[in-house]
Amino acid sequence: MQTYTESSCRNSRLCHVIMIMLRKLFKFSNCVINTSLQNGFLPASQTLWFSCKAEKYLEKYEPIIGLEVHAQILSDSKLFSSASTNFTSRPNSQATYFDVSLPGTLPVLNQKCVLAAIKTGLALDCKISNKSTFDRKHYFYGDMPNGYQITQQRNPIARDGYIDFIVYDDFYENDRSFDPYLKRCRLKQIQLEQDSGKSLVDEEMNANLIDLNRAGVPLLEFVFEPDLRSTLEAISLVRELIAILKSIEVCSCRMEEGALRVDANVSVRLAGNQELGTRTEIKNLNSFRIIREASEYEIQRQCSLLERGEKIINETLGYDIRTKSTFVMRDKEIVQDYRFMPEPNLPAIVLSIDGEGGKELININAIQNEMPRLPKDIRQCLLDKQFGLSLREIYFLLHNPTFLYLFHQIFESSQRKCGLDCFEFLVGYLKPIFQDKIDPFTLNKIEPINSKASLETILEFVCQEYLGQLCDMIFDDKISETTAHDLLKLYLQNEQRSPHEIVEKYNWWLIQDIDQIEQVCRQVIQQVPKIAKKYAKNGVRKPKSMLIQKAFYQNQPTSKGKKMPTKALHNELQSLQTFQFWQVENTGSSSSKNTGECRSQSGRGSDDRIQKLEKRVSEMESTILKLTATLSQLMATCDGQQQQQQQQKSVNKQAPTPPKAKPAPADDDDDVDLFGSDDDEAANELRQKRLDEYAAKKAKKPAAVAKSSVVLDIKPWDDETDMKEMERLARTVEMDGLVWGASKLVPLAFGIKKLQIVCVIEDEKVSVEELSEKLVEFEDYVQSVDVAAFNKI
Repeated sequence: MQTYTESSCRNSRLCHVIMIMLRKLFKFSNCVINTSLQNGFLPASQTLWFSCKAEKYLEKYEPIIGLEVHAQILSDSKLFSSASTNFTSRPNSQATYFDVSLPGTLPVLNQKCVLAAIKTGLALDCKISNKSTFDRKHYFYGDMPNGYQITQQRNPIARDGYIDFIVYDDFYENDRSFDPYLKRCRLKQIQLEQDSGKSLVDEEMNANLIDLNRAGVPLLEFVFEPDLRSTLEAISLVRELIAILKSIEVCSCRMEEGALRVDANVSVRLAGNQELGTRTEIKNLNSFRIIREASEYEIQRQCSLLERGEKIINETLGYDIRTKSTFVMRDKEIVQDYRFMPEPNLPAIVLSIDGEGGKELININAIQNEMPRLPKDIRQCLLDKQFGLSLREIYFLLHNPTFLYLFHQIFESSQRKCGLDCFEFLVGYLKPIFQDKIDPFTLNKIEPINSKASLETILEFVCQEYLGQLCDMIFDDKISETTAHDLLKLYLQNEQRSPHEIVEKYNWWLIQDIDQIEQVCRQVIQQVPKIAKKYAKNGVRKPKSMLIQKAFYQNQPTSKGKKMPTKALHNELQSLQTFQFWQVENTGSSSSKNTGECRSQSGRGSDDRIQKLEKRVSEMESTILKLTATLSQLMATCDGQQQQQQQQKSVNKQAPTPPKAKPAPADDDDDVDLFGSDDDEAANELRQKRLDEYAAKKAKKPAAVAKSSVVLDIKPWDDETDMKEMERLARTVEMDGLVWGASKLVPLAFGIKKLQIVCVIEDEKVSVEELSEKLVEFEDYVQSVDVAAFNKI
């Protein structure tokens, strides 16, 4: 089935060509471009590029976003027919007579879809309607052969709900300054409706191709109130909705297959103003990246219009991923009458609350009792004080079901019952073993044992009880990090013994004798005083690592296989006078590991150690008193010596100066050198000659060249940028004193990767600013260049 719309296709292609050409022409200009077409496809308000950033607008304007989400219900058959909902079927092969609107066909309601709608309403704390009806929404298009869509406009099946979610995104995983927060968005209603067919534009045939396999697929439409104030909140809301729908098994939420589509209603208003602005609706956003890009673009566009004093038009927009801009689909200023009317061929849906009305009615309470555990329940449980997890860590667990399950297993089998320790063990020890990717939570850089193995397979090799024992042994400072890694290697080789038995056999325990640790630390400080002084002066980490490594080597001859605990070494070195400054430096890095009741329960500070520290403090105080007394005596002695010197000087001034003695007559024999003065002169000449040669040679020797190692982050425009071509262009930049090094691609977010490349420059010849400007000249590929690291060689 084909529907030919030559004029609309021609206008659409012409518009796209013009937009792409203008974007390439004015991509880096500082002006705002306005375009308009005589056929009304693009109004004068449509802008293609903005010179101002969104941050500048957000200081003055506040964005308002409301979402409408369409989710396909997991059902084998369609909402009103028996046709299959298979996504991969041949076009127009899954359509019944009713789907193609043949005369005489009637709809038959799918009961499974009604149950799915009720479960969804209960999961979102909605009020379930005892009686809901269907309506006809009339509009004419090729993908809707009936000429109307069956929906629930007047009496939806659920209304007045809400959804709580954590505002956070993986884009901020490396930004520890961003604090996640909880947000609530009101839900106006949930309604059942049928999906339309799929319309595809064939530019070669100049035609619209219609596929009716999707026509009649059951949908749940979620209409949210405009409670969102940023694109990040919009993305976080969609993520939470997906998690809920998956937990109750209502929707697959595969956005790439069209199982979940988002329409964003965007408007802006002056900051502090309570009146809503004129909104525009962006249709069919099918990925998180497109939701973010389209919403941010529309916010910038509307702010730019208000800055120029222009009016915002109420329009329905689409988003073009090629031009990264929105385009007009239809003008809502001209009110479109959908002529809603009750559906005469479908009766009302009548529900029962307490089983009243007979067994033929659906019981809402029965469905409520069979509801699974929802993400909000898990989040509320993880927010309990016994776990001590932050919203960032809870978000990570909620959106990684495998890690959530393993976290529960480790916590249940651990004797410490500390959620923070269990999370650190899970993400800091288990995850790096199976994944090459460095996670922001990862505290230990451990090489993967088997990158092909999945994280779920660990429970096939390691007993649940053993995971809890490993966690306890690590955070009780009984074994080291490398020992834990070796233990996990053994378990992946089908080791059956417990961690205690293995550690006891190989004598992998950490030393717990504080006197021995103190002795080793004092020996290390005496052996390397320069390194200790350097660290005390500059506060760099490298000398600290050298000291710890030195302590390990110092301990090896007498340890008999046992290892020195790193944390104990830190604590002991902190107690020494030379390393008092460590308390300030390590406050931030150790707070995440040594805060809360979990660390207080570990019992690392014993009474003996406290007594020794108190004794040492008293000894230091007595030493300070003795030094103060000695210093006062020395000052008194110095004052007495100064007074004696002043008296002696005054006496010398009063005494007469004795006459100078006449010089002795010169001896005539001294005028003649009888022992070869020529040799002395020759030796002096030779010495002077060699000195001159050395000075000339030193002057010719080239001076040391100051060089620096620079790591550059070259960011592309989007995930469609050819990164290999961008790297090739970057390496074509040649400058005197510039040498390119290794490079790698680092993931950012939403499938976008940045190019991280190393180069060595001569400081006098190459400027980093000049190099960055030359790289930014490749404007089709490079968005920005940042300096990730700068080290003097």
